Formats: sequence, C-alpha cells, structure tokens
Amino acid sequence: MKKTIALLASLDTKSNEISFMRNLVEQMGHNPFIIDVGARVSPAMKPDITALEVARSAGVNIKSLMELSKLEMIEILKSGIKNVVRDLFNQKRINGILSIGGLQNTVIAVEGMMELSIGFPKIMVSTVASGKRSFESIVGSKDIIVIPSIVDFTGSNMISDTILTNAVAAMVGMVEKAGKPIDPTGKFIIGATLMGVVNDGVAGAVEKVRNEGFEVLSFHSTGVGGGIMEELIRSGMIHAVMDFSLHEMVCECFGGYSSGSDNRLVAAGEAGIPQIIAVGAVDFLDYETGNIPISLEDRKYLKHNAGLYHIKAKKEEILKVGNLIAHRLNEAKGPVTVLLPLRGFRQATEIGEALYDPEVDAALIEFLKKELKPHIRIVEIDSNINGDGFIDVAVKEVLNLISDNTERKG
Repeated sequence: MKKTIALLASLDTKSNEISFMRNLVEQMGHNPFIIDVGARVSPAMKPDITALEVARSAGVNIKSLMELSKLEMIEILKSGIKNVVRDLFNQKRINGILSIGGLQNTVIAVEGMMELSIGFPKIMVSTVASGKRSFESIVGSKDIIVIPSIVDFTGSNMISDTILTNAVAAMVGMVEKAGKPIDPTGKFIIGATLMGVVNDGVAGAVEKVRNEGFEVLSFHSTGVGGGIMEELIRSGMIHAVMDFSLHEMVCECFGGYSSGSDNRLVAAGEAGIPQIIAVGAVDFLDYETGNIPISLEDRKYLKHNAGLYHIKAKKEEILKVGNLIAHRLNEAKGPVTVLLPLRGFRQATEIGEALYDPEVDAALIEFLKKELKPHIRIVEIDSNINGDGFIDVAVKEVLNLISDNTERKG
C-alpha cells in the first residue's frame, strides 16, 4: 500500500532539492506531500500546503510573508507548522515527514516534528547538524533522526544527491516496515531515572517492577534524560515515577557535565502522580578534565573516565541540593515516598572507597528528615543504593504506593 511522505522545506531556495526528493519518493512507490515554509512563492513548484497557509494556521492573515521581518516570519511559521503537522497527523494524511534546510528551515521544521508521537517517522537533513550546535535544540524530547547535510544546499552535486537519496530511502524504509506511533492508552507507565553510578540498584528495581506487569521507561539522568521525563509527565504519558537518580539537581546548583535538565521534581509534583524518590547520585559534582572550577585540594574525588572527574560534595554543597529537593517535594500535590540508602548514594561510597564520606551523607539524611513535611513517607534503608537491600525495599515501596493510589495496570 502506498504511503504519503511529507517533504518540508523553503521552496524559494530548495525547490531543486525537493523536486529531486519528490521524484525519488514516487520512484520508490509512494506519494509525496509538499509543505512550503519559504518567504517567497516558488515559481518552480506548487506545494500541497503553501507558506501562507502555514502562517494562517497560526492565526496570521497576510498577503505575503515579505510583509514581515525575518524574526516575525520565523516565529509565525514555527507556530503555524505545529498546527499544520498536528492536523495532518491526526487526520492520518501523512505517514512520515522529511525536511531539509539550514538553520531557519531546521528550527521551523523540528517545531512541527516535535508535535508528533514517538515512533512516527521524522527525519531532518540539516546544514547545522554538526559542529558546536546543540543536538537538543534539534531533537528536543522526540525521536527525530538527524542527518548532517555535509554540503550546503545549492543544487545538485555528488554529495548532496547521495545524502538526500539516503534520507528518502531511510524514510521509505520506516514507513514501509515500521513507523507505528506509540500508543500508551490503557497502560500504567512508570518513569525511572538512572545513571552509571547507580545503575545496579535502579536497574535491579526496574526489572522487578516490570516483572509485576508494569511498563517502566528509564531515563539517563546526565543532563537530558531527567528533562525528557519531566516533559513526558506533563504530556500525561507517565503516571508514576521511580526517580532514583537526582544528579541533575546537583548540576542545577553548581554546574557541571550533567547540566541541562533544570527544574527536576517539579512536573510530577504538579501533576499529583505518585513519586518514589531516592537520593541517588546527589553527593558528587562532575566536571570535565581541564575545566574544573574548584580546587581538588582536600577533596575526595575519582577520575570517572579520561575526560571526567567525580568530586565528592562538601557538607554545605549537599545541603544546598537537599534544600532544593525538600522544597520541591514539599510542594507536591500527590503522594511521595523518599528512600534514604544509609551506606551510600552511588558507587565508590562504601568504607575504604574513593568517595566514602559518611558525614556528608548523614548531613543530607538528617536535613531531609527534618525539612520534609510530615505527610511525606521517609524510609531509611541499611544498604548502598546499588545493593540488594535497597532493591528489595525500593520495589516494595513502589508497589505499595502505586497500589494505594491507582488500579491502572498494563
């Protein structure tokens, strides 16, 4: 069965490339659907949806995009493309979306792609998908496949033709063989956070919760994963959390390698969903080699890998993080259980190991016991977070809190 593939670009500058891709889509047995986001009308190609129609989808009624400044035009097209792409998806008029372009076209196109479900085929071929550009700015929290264009788009040449052919072939492969959007309907979904230094404990708990019939999505909390989980909570996809790695909150306070996911512990609290929180990975700062803003003198630290140092937090530093944790959990509208592993919050924190400092850990434990509101359940566990003792108690607490607050189960 023929599929419909949306091709999105500024036709006033990319009509040759889109014509090339349109022909490829047709040769591979599918239907192209052209969406224009260019400032000027292209005399070479008539799109299925014009840039003016995209702008009008944002509620702006103008005769020409040239009436606007470049900044105004980009913002209007970004707003409009979200509505256009969402409508095409909801009406089942497209089966995949493929865009090409430079910075302007990229920021417009991915704004629309981010409206689409995870699993729906999305490809962005971009001139800015390399160098020092932020990957997050292109993909956000969605599964957008990003292909560097290698060369700029200035008509046909041996490199661009190859890149665009590969991109079309990849899209055709997805719409033919996969391309099924995720449908979470009817499933109770739990979000979990972890990183390498708490992997054994979190992964062990996740496996046992999954064995009880729950769907668990795990997020790597090194500056991206925690933020994505917060977004999915706000979208309604996640119904409870096993938030066992809060290291991004350390970076919110002090910067570091895992920066990028600020405002953790907010979305679940606002949504009122059950939260089982562990103070995993909150006891160290992480900085890249050659970019360490603090002295290592009188500090406990280890070299995590060739490019990264893990440095044990001082008492005043961990209490600053603890204050943030307590404040946000105290604001939560739903039930909260806090797990406190008494023998270390990560790897390398037991007796004789590099980051062992029981006074620092005890300072956080006593602070949270004092500052958390009485309705928040606190469970002290005589185990390292990676130990079997933590896993067993954590699973029990997760299942109890969920069963007490919902009957939904996948």
